[in-house]
Amino acid sequence: MSEPLRQIKSADNYLSAPRLNFWRIAFKVTDEAYDFSRYDQIKIAGDEYDLFCPEIFTGSTFYDLCRVNGIYHRFHEDFAQIYYLQLFADTPFPCNVFVFVEEVAMEKNNFVKEPQPLYIMSSPKEMKRHIAAQAKNKKTKTATDVNLKTIAPDYEIFYCNTPNLVCTPGSVNDLVLALCCRYLRASPKQRGVTFGRANAFVSVADGKGMVFFKQNGFMGLVPKLPSASTLVPLVLLTGYTLGAKHCLRYLNRLIGRTICEKLHNSLSFIKRHKRNLRDLSFLYYSVVFYLNQSLLLGAVSTKNRLAQELYQEIITRLELKHDYQLVKEQIEPLTTLMTQLRIHEVVKAQGSLRFAILALGFFMVALVVCVCVILGIEPMVNMLTELGILPEGFLNLNNTK
Repeated sequence: MSEPLRQIKSADNYLSAPRLNFWRIAFKVTDEAYDFSRYDQIKIAGDEYDLFCPEIFTGSTFYDLCRVNGIYHRFHEDFAQIYYLQLFADTPFPCNVFVFVEEVAMEKNNFVKEPQPLYIMSSPKEMKRHIAAQAKNKKTKTATDVNLKTIAPDYEIFYCNTPNLVCTPGSVNDLVLALCCRYLRASPKQRGVTFGRANAFVSVADGKGMVFFKQNGFMGLVPKLPSASTLVPLVLLTGYTLGAKHCLRYLNRLIGRTICEKLHNSLSFIKRHKRNLRDLSFLYYSVVFYLNQSLLLGAVSTKNRLAQELYQEIITRLELKHDYQLVKEQIEPLTTLMTQLRIHEVVKAQGSLRFAILALGFFMVALVVCVCVILGIEPMVNMLTELGILPEGFLNLNNTK
């Protein structure tokens, strides 16, 4: 894979390749929350797997939508497998990722089983009806009968098993790479950066997609995983990263929009300092909690070095660190505004305290005057004498005169 990527205009230069079958994995991130609790969860926790750290499962659940009680049933006729990743559910900013896996085939240098369009139910309510019909073994509605919406994938991976990892010009791997990249990125130019491990895998990836070549005989990112030794970990690592990227972009927009709304009327911003401080503090602590519970948490087990390296490569290609840096830059003016509001609140509190002291002094003077009017001046002079303000015998001196 050290050779430069080439411009591919047609497949005429390739030898007639045998029929090739490989997988297309399409990811779609959504904020809609669906209930898939009746489906089996993908359980890959524990020392025997060494993929994710245990803490990652506190707010994330991975569902296999094609298995109920261990029995396989296709969730959709076009896709061999569908996963649903419920991410960051214990934070204020949850998100979910649909993963569609289908088999595609290529013969005579062209697709004969092209990737299918993606569509999901328009609402969780529609999905719930669909699931209920499946549970009762009823015939579900077709795409033309039910309220569906077509979606564009946020990320795609073409996954191919191969006897070798070399992509020399005119080879089968070169053909797969050319057609997949052209399909993924709507351009004949093969873009992307390679990342590979000898006798294991090679991936050609950029910010929009990846072509993943797994060498035959390679046990996978999690060798002890009973089935799909590379596919499932690759799905989880990529889906988790896409969910984090989606949330970071949302946080960046949310913080910027909130600051603009608060500063739209500067006079109102100062007058309502208590309310604004409460709102900004709530947003700030929510963001910090999310970052520490999700992105900043060590996701991949340090024992699995191969998965660690691939995870870092995926983060780099999806520019996750750049999105995180943007959120950090947005937090700085947020904390500055919160500090200014706290200072304003302290200054205003000091002014209120001075006013209260002066008011108390005037009240005491008025109280003394009232006592003098009612009881005469002698009780007041005796009190001032006891306090040491007036000398003893003050009244006697007056009487002497």
